[in-house]
Amino acid sequence: MDFFKGFFEESKNRRNETEYLKMLDEARPSFDSWIRACESGLPVYDMSISENAPASFFSGDPEYVARVGAVSFRIVPMSKCMRGFSVRTYLEDIIVFCNGELTETALSMLAEFFNTHPKCRIAYGDEDISIREQSDAEYAGPHYGTRSDPYFKPDWSPAEFVSHFYFCNIVAVRRSFVRELEWTGDGSGALFIYHNLSKVIFSGEYFALNCVGHVEGVLIHAADYNNNLITDPFVRESAERLRKEWEPEDKISIVIYTDNSVPRLEKALDSVLSAAEASRITPDLIVIDNASPESSRRRTVDLQLKYGFKYEYLTDRLSLYEMFAKGIELAEQKTVLFMSDRITFPEATALREMYDTACLKFSGIVGIKQLLAGSDRILHAGVFGTALGLMYKLKGFSDANDYAVGFNRFTKNVLAVSFECVMFKRDLFGEIGGFDSSPSSSYAGADLCIRLFEAGYFNAVCNGCFVEYEAYDGEIPRTGGALLCQDASALEKLKFYGRHPVVKARDPFYNRYLLRDNSDPRILPACEYSFELSAETAEKVSVADFSFVKRGEGPDITIEYAGRLGDYLHNETSDDYYIQGYMVMRDINNAGYLKYILLRADKIEYYIPVKGCYRSDVTMNCPGAENTEFSGFAVVINKSLLPADTYQIGAMMHRKHFREKAVNYIDVYLVVNK
Repeated sequence: MDFFKGFFEESKNRRNETEYLKMLDEARPSFDSWIRACESGLPVYDMSISENAPASFFSGDPEYVARVGAVSFRIVPMSKCMRGFSVRTYLEDIIVFCNGELTETALSMLAEFFNTHPKCRIAYGDEDISIREQSDAEYAGPHYGTRSDPYFKPDWSPAEFVSHFYFCNIVAVRRSFVRELEWTGDGSGALFIYHNLSKVIFSGEYFALNCVGHVEGVLIHAADYNNNLITDPFVRESAERLRKEWEPEDKISIVIYTDNSVPRLEKALDSVLSAAEASRITPDLIVIDNASPESSRRRTVDLQLKYGFKYEYLTDRLSLYEMFAKGIELAEQKTVLFMSDRITFPEATALREMYDTACLKFSGIVGIKQLLAGSDRILHAGVFGTALGLMYKLKGFSDANDYAVGFNRFTKNVLAVSFECVMFKRDLFGEIGGFDSSPSSSYAGADLCIRLFEAGYFNAVCNGCFVEYEAYDGEIPRTGGALLCQDASALEKLKFYGRHPVVKARDPFYNRYLLRDNSDPRILPACEYSFELSAETAEKVSVADFSFVKRGEGPDITIEYAGRLGDYLHNETSDDYYIQGYMVMRDINNAGYLKYILLRADKIEYYIPVKGCYRSDVTMNCPGAENTEFSGFAVVINKSLLPADTYQIGAMMHRKHFREKAVNYIDVYLVVNK
């Protein structure tokens, strides 16, 4: 009997896994098909020119002209650009410098962009890599290659432009803007263009802030992204013409906040002083002691004699942002570094990089990449707006790898930064009126950053260098989504995101074609997961049946969102409800499980069957479970299906072809109003 029972059970397991793998194969995203679907409604310009081209056209890299409506273009390969280059003989409206094959939609998108953005003189766009699967005699006819590895760029990011040539393989310029430019420099190709465009971009504050725009869409099929690695010290020199005034000798106030750890404070002091010496920066040291015990206070006074810092002892504990405000009050220099005593500077150049970036006239608050002390694990590489809120991208990942075309290798402009280590111009704090909300609020720092951005400043994070952060005991970051201020109250979250809708609606420094609809910390194209691709509508809501339930062995549940669909989509017309997350049976094979969302009120329990959706990130968070890629759920619930009430959210997983059901509830609630 046991033999036959085992045989049939194994047979059912194999059947479940076969069905699961088939479903997974159908759901696994393809960038090529996804991006073509995204572009399907865009106007196409016929780039086929071989019929009328002279024979000389096909020798070397050709230039050619085109017209879209009233806008004329001259397309110039970057390889043509070197000493002696000039645009004075060109007659076309727009000059497009490119390294690769323009897409069929590129010129139409560029024409529309320049027509609708008259202040913009320069525009760049997104890219992808393409491998042709058949020969094509035309220079740029319909594209038949397989597309992959996209480079989706941020909106205009001046600090990143100073760091490297992130325009990479495509940039378009109004001829009138560079007609009188003397093209100089010993380089060629993209380096030559980078060098010369910096002269006009940073010729004045107005141009630095307003003359460059980003076309969100793939404009070129590139062979590689090597141009993205180009740096040029001259570009920084051009940008530094727009610096705020500072003392003839570079000086900064260094404010270190400490909390009952004299050895850690001494380590931080030694580290930052060494970095200041290597960076040729004169430090003015200030230590803020956040109400340490008397024994620690006395030892800190002894350190004061050794290092000569100004010592501010707080009798009452303050929040991080209250100490930030106190540091600004105590600082005397025009530039201030505010840091935790858990921060050290292993890289001698890191302080100088932060200082040079912070002193640029358009810079707001400047952070820096933070690694977990003694490891290569990323704690902070910038804070970005997603559909779920502000998120630390790449948290927990190894810095030994490159991500998203050098994302963790260059300075990036961002909406917000982590305040454990930031540098800024002291007068900016007063210019925008200090903290608008209470400095004790969880969102006070993010609020300050976004208000600076709204005032015309660009916050940045220096990812080309790093500091190390000594974690609290037990504070080991996992590789998973990390929303900013996860422990903030619901009222705080409501106020903050209501005040700054740009965070969830569209972060200008995080491309709309990138993954932003869930808690996945990776920087990937949105074909990996999006609401449009993943959401399903609940067909029915039924009273729950818990017969054959395996108590105590329920699935692990993560709820990323539970509330009004209109709030998630920023669409006030939708009154339906939406629940998003994933459920996993740990340490076993998840293939062949049917999934249900459970909703429990005081006197009744409902269940909603869900088909599930593809979530490759769950494997990172649940390493002991097998076949978890289809464990996600994104369910829209019509408001008419549920009575008004407050429902605790749970999950049930039912093993297909078996009678077993596993149930679990978590402390997350859906509030339904009528």
